[in-house]
Amino acid sequence: METKTIAVVAIALVLVGAVVFTVAEAEAEPDVKIGMVNWACATASSNVLALVLEEEGYNVELVDTEAGIMYTGLAQGDTHVTTTAWLPFTHASYWDVYGDRLTEVNKNIPGGAKLGLVVPDYTAEELKSNGNASIADLKAHEDEFGKEIIGIDAGAGIMEAANDALDDYNLDGWEVVEGSDAAMVAALKAAVDAEEHIVVTLWDPHWVFAAVDGLVYLEDPELSMGEDEYIATLVNTEWADDAANEDVMAIITAFEWTMDDINEVMLYQDEHGVVEGAQMWIDENREKVDGWLGN
Repeated sequence: METKTIAVVAIALVLVGAVVFTVAEAEAEPDVKIGMVNWACATASSNVLALVLEEEGYNVELVDTEAGIMYTGLAQGDTHVTTTAWLPFTHASYWDVYGDRLTEVNKNIPGGAKLGLVVPDYTAEELKSNGNASIADLKAHEDEFGKEIIGIDAGAGIMEAANDALDDYNLDGWEVVEGSDAAMVAALKAAVDAEEHIVVTLWDPHWVFAAVDGLVYLEDPELSMGEDEYIATLVNTEWADDAANEDVMAIITAFEWTMDDINEVMLYQDEHGVVEGAQMWIDENREKVDGWLGN
């Protein structure tokens, strides 16, 4: 009986120890919190950087939210870094408010980023009145679109730009429909499959240009949707200046790639899953990743 009692106590202590360890592990504060919005490009870059940092032994948390909250959290230090700041136009309003507490450490894609309103090629053919189809041509074809532009989340800079376009091109009674990146892509694919007319908010880089043939940007002579942009990595300045974060900041600052790189990741993620797709790209691009790590 005494032997059994000792054995039971020993097992109980082991179980209690396991519970304590698990709770402590779950409550461990992340070394790096990456703020992101659920856009395809942000999902790609955030997950690649997170996996690379985890490879180096850092505990990383991805904080998925909408753009306004992301920038607020970054400025307050609730998150530490974002890889998807569109500058100098799309996220200018956020930079104006929070820029004094943020640091741009690198242009991780130095140029070629673009926002616009996009239609299928058969729609562009019907729209164009003089040369190529433009946003202005939507006005004469409002019945085909139900006066709707299919958008994404309300806090995104592209939504503000699209609403500016309604004013700039006198699209009276039109609406930019709020939703999400995924919902916009689903609506676009469904319309193309049915050969129906649709106009959506879209941007480069985005994997859907490789997945759906014949997508066309509407010309934008008023520049409502902005001009060529770069994608920057921003960090909370106070966190970045902490000497304890010097090594991880070296990796974050070195993170830089190309449009081809991020487009490839997005395609992998669409085909294989978010984490799996990011890891596939890392495995296939060791030389570039090792450069970020200083190896």
